Amino acid sequence: MNPKTALILTKEDKGKSVYKIVCKHELVLEQEILANSADEAFDLYIKEGGLNYSAITSDLTCTSPVIETTMIDAESPDTKVTYLGTVVENSDDCMYDLELKELDPGKMYSRYSELNPVSK
Repeated sequence: MNPKTALILTKEDKGKSVYKIVCKHELVLEQEILANSADEAFDLYIKEGGLNYSAITSDLTCTSPVIETTMIDAESPDTKVTYLGTVVENSDDCMYDLELKELDPGKMYSRYSELNPVSK
């Protein structure tokens, strides 16, 4: 039986061995989605967000004359929705920001820093 390989073998390769290395890389994707509810946010994520799977090709890998990519895959088994806050108008400057209810309902917080309250 002659094993299959993606490598192009020549007479200079005689006596060498071919090895397969399988390495799992973890990719974490985090997207913020503007929606009216967690269910709507998840539906928007499924319809309009997530990964562009057509971009997951062997172009992501490094190859050479002695290294060929034979498979690449991405899985998404764990998806969770986390509430970040509600959009409210900041009356001081007519800008919009997030109100983070789970931290303190009486205070406005900058969406970029939980530690720096925004003055009302």
